[in-house]
Amino acid sequence: MREIINLMPQRTNRAWSLSAAAASLFLTLSGQPACASNPSDVFLVPPTVVGGARPDTAVEFSRRYMRVVWGADPSFVPPYGVAQVSGSGDTLFRATTADGWFAVMTDAGADGSSLVVTSANGSEFRLRMIYTGSGVPRWVVALIAGLVLVAGVSIVASLVLRRQRRELDAAKQKLSESEGNVRKSRKYEFATVLFTDIQGFTKIAAHKDPEKLVDELDRNFIYFDELVEKYGVEKIKTIGDAYMCAGGVPDIDSANPIEVVLVGLEMIDYIEERRASKEGFWNIRVGINTGPVMSAHLGNIKKVFDIWGDTVNTASRMESGGEAGRVNISESTYQRVRDFFECEYRGKMPVKYKGEMDMYFVTRLKEEYCQPGTTCKPNESLLRKLQILRIHDFEERVRKTILAGASENVRRRFDDMLSRVRVLASLEGFTDDETIICGIAAIFCFVQANFPKDSTLSTKSGYDTVLAKLHISETQREAVRRVTVHHQQGKTPDGRIEEVITDAFNEVYGRKDIIPCLLALHSEAAHAKTKLPNFITTHRNKVAQYSFYTNAARHLAEAPKNRQIEILDEFVGG
Repeated sequence: MREIINLMPQRTNRAWSLSAAAASLFLTLSGQPACASNPSDVFLVPPTVVGGARPDTAVEFSRRYMRVVWGADPSFVPPYGVAQVSGSGDTLFRATTADGWFAVMTDAGADGSSLVVTSANGSEFRLRMIYTGSGVPRWVVALIAGLVLVAGVSIVASLVLRRQRRELDAAKQKLSESEGNVRKSRKYEFATVLFTDIQGFTKIAAHKDPEKLVDELDRNFIYFDELVEKYGVEKIKTIGDAYMCAGGVPDIDSANPIEVVLVGLEMIDYIEERRASKEGFWNIRVGINTGPVMSAHLGNIKKVFDIWGDTVNTASRMESGGEAGRVNISESTYQRVRDFFECEYRGKMPVKYKGEMDMYFVTRLKEEYCQPGTTCKPNESLLRKLQILRIHDFEERVRKTILAGASENVRRRFDDMLSRVRVLASLEGFTDDETIICGIAAIFCFVQANFPKDSTLSTKSGYDTVLAKLHISETQREAVRRVTVHHQQGKTPDGRIEEVITDAFNEVYGRKDIIPCLLALHSEAAHAKTKLPNFITTHRNKVAQYSFYTNAARHLAEAPKNRQIEILDEFVGG
């Protein structure tokens, strides 16, 4: 009777498994015998088999392909790390030991396989490997391998196509936004348009050297560009000797009539200085009008921001109906700048296609708003007033953008906070400069506390961009940054501005209706997950620890601290 040995799995080799699996798939697809369908199975041959194996010794195993090692002596253990997989004949694997022993397993068909072990001196013994498991037809293995390959290719193709689709969608969106910027128009209800034109330019051009003419025109336009940049006005275009700019576009600016008239006066002043020094040889007319305009970025190869509408046409008529060396404004502009400029009423003047219109010459800034010894240079008082107007515009932009999707309670807290900041700043005797810094910093602090993920005002680049548009000095910008960062870090207030902002944020601790205020605060998404008793207790402890920093806040408090603590304790206890 022949000896039957049943080999059982002993250990797993992951590195062999990955490499042999790849080789198996290759050999199967190429029509060659596979080296391993489950190459991680390692079978141990007992020492008795190796010591005196007979030709009829048989080894049963339940898997089609396997690895075999010997347990008699370490020298008999093949170094499977260097095993070679043959792609020819019927060799399933070949391994050689350090002392010259090697083993070869050959496929003998469905009835079994032969394991031949040969020593260096030529002696050998053979084991008959009998496969007792259920056979799997080769075409099934090939089909499965093919399906796996197709699935792998499909997954890779899907990932590639998905990435290409995302890139294509991004490109389409960018193109759509680009086209939208080109074609989409916007209406501004309140803008101020300025036109300048050189008096008698055609006649001057006929008698002047072209090179000198262009040089002088370029010199003037460069200075005009500096002026519009200085006052935050938008240059629209130049047409020949005409220069066009507008205030209140593309960023809303409530101070735009004042700013544009300042630009016009300084244009006239610059041209007069050049004429007086004999460097300039022409004079200009300036016309200004205020009203609604339409705007859009037009063109494809080279986009151009442009505006149009009746306000633009009327501004052009103000220029053509004016006089050299004078700033001519319409009635609508006059009503918005008369408190800051001295104006001369011209009466009703005929305007092409419009009949008669009231017009005014702007002669100079009022004495209290101009620098000593000048007529058109604004002093610090006027510049501060313009900055305060820009801050109000900034508040409105925050309401219409960041706060647009917020709850009514958040929007109400924003308004209450700003109102309290202004009241405290006024009662504490803040200067205009301190009021400006305090107002801007308070807005930044509120947005960062309630909308930390909003990049518009919650990042350095975000608020740097905003501060640049507000046209405040670098000293003011640095003060806003310092106050904002200090408050965001929760540090003790350092200076009057931080004390006012902190007291304004904690105004609720001094209100009689502290319970309704805290209930409204708890209803917001940021606090909704906290249980109400815990929420009230937290604020009760803050009330006990907090004291208002400013005299104004202490004076405006409606209830003392001990009474507020009693109210909160009663609410939690009840």
